Amino acid sequence: MRCVLLVSALAAGVAAGQGSTESGTFTDRRTGLEVKLEQAQAAILRGDPERAVETYLEIEEELAALQRKNPSARPVTQVGDALDRGLRAYLLERLAELPPEAQDLYRLNVDPKANLAYREALAADDLDALEALTERFPLSGASARALSTLGERCFELGDLGRAARAYAALAARSADPSAARRASWCRLLALATLGDREGAAEALAAFVAHGGDPDRPRTLAGREVSPAQLAARVAPPAAQSELPQRFPLGDLSREEELADPELPRALALRLDPVPVYRDPVYARDERALYLADFKQVARVATEPGGRGWSFRYPRDGDEPSRIEALPNRPALAGGLVYATLHRNRPALVTVQDEARKVERRSDWRVVALDRERGEKVWDCADTEAFSRWAKDAEWLSPPLAAYGSVFVVALLQDTDLEAYLLRIDGHTGELVYAAFLASRARHDYLGLTAAPPAPTWTHDGHVLVAPGLGVVACVAPADGELTWVAHYPTPPPASVSVLWDQQRRFAPQAPVAERAPWVVAPADSAEALAFSPQGELRWRVPRGQARYAAVDAGSVYLVGEGVQAVTRADGRVRYARPLAAELAPSAPPVLLARELLWSTQTGLVRFDLERGALEGRYAYAVPRSELGAPVVLEPELLATVGSARVNFYRNFAALERAVQRESLGVDRELRLGVALVQAGREEGLAKLERVLDDRRADLRQRL
Repeated sequence: MRCVLLVSALAAGVAAGQGSTESGTFTDRRTGLEVKLEQAQAAILRGDPERAVETYLEIEEELAALQRKNPSARPVTQVGDALDRGLRAYLLERLAELPPEAQDLYRLNVDPKANLAYREALAADDLDALEALTERFPLSGASARALSTLGERCFELGDLGRAARAYAALAARSADPSAARRASWCRLLALATLGDREGAAEALAAFVAHGGDPDRPRTLAGREVSPAQLAARVAPPAAQSELPQRFPLGDLSREEELADPELPRALALRLDPVPVYRDPVYARDERALYLADFKQVARVATEPGGRGWSFRYPRDGDEPSRIEALPNRPALAGGLVYATLHRNRPALVTVQDEARKVERRSDWRVVALDRERGEKVWDCADTEAFSRWAKDAEWLSPPLAAYGSVFVVALLQDTDLEAYLLRIDGHTGELVYAAFLASRARHDYLGLTAAPPAPTWTHDGHVLVAPGLGVVACVAPADGELTWVAHYPTPPPASVSVLWDQQRRFAPQAPVAERAPWVVAPADSAEALAFSPQGELRWRVPRGQARYAAVDAGSVYLVGEGVQAVTRADGRVRYARPLAAELAPSAPPVLLARELLWSTQTGLVRFDLERGALEGRYAYAVPRSELGAPVVLEPELLATVGSARVNFYRNFAALERAVQRESLGVDRELRLGVALVQAGREEGLAKLERVLDDRRADLRQRL
């Protein structure tokens, strides 16, 4: 009887192809493959590495066959209480632990396949195929050649981040110290050019560890420079150095209405603006804000007279789409802006032979627009491979633009609610892959109320995804293979509706992974979480009354009906300050060098991070119109971005002081008048008139 039950259980596991955790989230665990992993480990323990290699090769063949049949399959295996490892990544770790003679046997079997894949990738000049080869066959002789070629080609194309990752892997895998030094030097060059201060320091340390002399000068662009000097010259991140230490709140100087062509203009003017924010992206060199909801993408000039545009799909006949007011965020790369749109049109209903058929339309879109003119370059819904997602997805996340691609998270309703990571080619709009992450039994509020946050690019070149189903996933960008999937507790379904309706949860926001540990504040968790790059949970902190998490290099600030400061390295609470309910943020806070700035329902609030106390408040004149996500544009210029309007606030006292420092006498007054006119202030015209009157009087006296 036990044998029958065991066989039945194994068959059920293979048929389902999934394993679950106590939280009710399923990942793609294949029982048959996990049994073979156990058999290989047993062979190693009894001193039979040749049998282990044979078993590992069988697992690789089964994985390849599985993904030919189901390209979205990404099997995992459990390695901890709340941690799954991608099966292919776990298999490669096991292979690296084999004794040298067993690795030689494995290499003898895979080298022909790896060499063929290398030649095909070279012939097609396919960098993705080269990188996938290095990840699938890291022990083969072709892997080192592929990494070297990948680094050189990425240098030629200006993809320095990818080049640095290739050279880091080449240095780590090379047994020849001189080759490892050369790869570390190339990595240092790439990271120094990118301005990555910490990465350059790591590359210099690797160069020294492989026997390099950090003080020996080398000729670079006609100049003598040592590796140590090159690393030391990398400036701190520009974004941090350009942030003002404290922001002095100013006066409303200009308003920019966001058009809504779905509504008649007369009706739109009579309606109150929806009290929701848009999450803007500021392009400093263009003096422009890029913003999106799920209907419209817009560019708004931050200075009067600048270039702006708006893009949205026209109405389908006389049938307007259903209005949505949800936060969204575009992504910028090169000369393009990427955005996720949802046309949200009524489904098509047809009756044939007394049978009623309901068909959803291709309403989910990921578009690429020209940044200068706002013209559509491509729409991935126009491709056949994306049609399933355009019609059947419950949600698509805002995009991440990285790696020459666009990454979005998709929630798809099947038997369960399933989460996928989609990679779209950034130049053509073609779907490259859809990688299954996890699934969960559907309940009323799961996945229905907000899009998942955008994926995040990590400092070590992976994609970090928090789809909101009780998991956080780390994905290799080249082929979508899972590196790890970490599980976290979620509230029981019976209490989710209350938590969601009362806003007792984190607002959807992307993970932060520019350095370790990686910080995640999932909307379906009662805690803020931090993970190591290997997926290990570093710390967890109760959410309390927080709605947002603001993260910098050393701290995490949980902001809601209070501010809680947590040390990023270890999760230690530095202070917790309660706030009145009316001071709770209505949009993501802005983290400056020494203060937090956020928008409430009635105004703007400044919070001193050093003292842990309120610094100041600014009351909106018309709250429903001025409410929005704040963004600091210049040391004296701030904007709030709402659903229907962008408001610009300029601190004219700070502006006048800046002009006074640069100009003297009448020229100072003239420059100040011009600056005020450019800021949209009427008193600027009066000041210019006074300057002209003074100059006329001076001229008459001279005559």
